[in-house]
Amino acid sequence: MIKNIIIIGVIISSSAYSQVGINTQNPDPSANLTVSPVDLNNNAKGTLLSAMTTIQRAAISSPAQGLIVYDSELKCLMSNNGTPTAPIWECIGGSNATPGLTYFKQFHYALPSGISYNSGSFSAQSGIINNTDQSLLSNWLRTNDPSQLTELPMIDGIRVDIVFKAGDTYRPLIINTNATGKNLFGLTKADISGTFNWNMPSVFAANGGYLNIDNDRLLGWDNPNVNNNIETSISVFRVLGDNGSLYRVTFWGYTDSTNGNKHQIHILLEKFDPQKGGVHN
Repeated sequence: MIKNIIIIGVIISSSAYSQVGINTQNPDPSANLTVSPVDLNNNAKGTLLSAMTTIQRAAISSPAQGLIVYDSELKCLMSNNGTPTAPIWECIGGSNATPGLTYFKQFHYALPSGISYNSGSFSAQSGIINNTDQSLLSNWLRTNDPSQLTELPMIDGIRVDIVFKAGDTYRPLIINTNATGKNLFGLTKADISGTFNWNMPSVFAANGGYLNIDNDRLLGWDNPNVNNNIETSISVFRVLGDNGSLYRVTFWGYTDSTNGNKHQIHILLEKFDPQKGGVHN
């Protein structure tokens, strides 16, 4: 009975005002829907839109132009600024400082200098992740700081990680968490050796396939008693068969002698949509 009364009330309100108001008798005349910031008990409330993972968002069939969802992995409201047949999902309120930059995720962590290393794993350019390998940063966080685990950058199911190695070094990885393999190609640039072009594997394996994206497959924290240098690796690649989007992963590693010789790691994952306008080849 109560539900029926509420429904009838909404119908009468919308008929009388040509707008719909939730918890308000005075919907804004410029809007077809006005939601009050408080409930009937005057408690502050927000409006919760559909929250979903990136993969779920991509699986929406023929999304309407202007459709809005919340991407729980990218942590932003996204709207389809394309068409139902060719959707272009973009974060609402994102920066336009870099043309074509759709979204990015940054991660920074100060790791203890006495962290446990692994001297042998992930020495190959590519392979399959062994989820029991505790030398992975993701596994270390799961044990020591699980609240940060979800902050590791991931876009379109492509996640970044590192594996700790003896000698104050680490291996920078990108990992495919998708249930299907991906075909990649691109280039890697490392400051210590200039630009290095190399052939990526034809298939970036599904469900934990990894790719070590540094040209010598190894980065260092650097000895703080020597120079406090920052060692960097930058990789740019794209997924074959998509719309031409570019991905860029940047790793920075250094030891902070002013902060207990902690190993500082910065990771930035960016995605650039195809150029909008201009000449297309």
